[in-house]
Amino acid sequence: MCIQPLNPQDKTENLTFDSDEFSVSAFFNSNGNLELNSSSDVQKQITVSILDITGKQLFSSQLVLDEGISSTLISTTNLASGIYIIRISGSNKVITSKAIKSW
Repeated sequence: MCIQPLNPQDKTENLTFDSDEFSVSAFFNSNGNLELNSSSDVQKQITVSILDITGKQLFSSQLVLDEGISSTLISTTNLASGIYIIRISGSNKVITSKAIKSW
């Protein structure tokens, strides 16, 4: 798992999920949505969840990653600015990380 700022002016964090068959990075973009960028050798199903800081699940969705490079937007405009926990699971692996939504 790798967490790093997207750019020096932005405090948004980038959550990266890597497995042998695919990788996914997730971050809140400047439009206030959760953006997922993926690269996959095979079609793969993952689950993406957003939790508040207390651990209450606010959103969860199963997504199918197509083979190749793709990008998916999840609308989070209904979520207030703040700190959230992003959880990505797939291929018998789960990672979680805090992410800051500034918009």
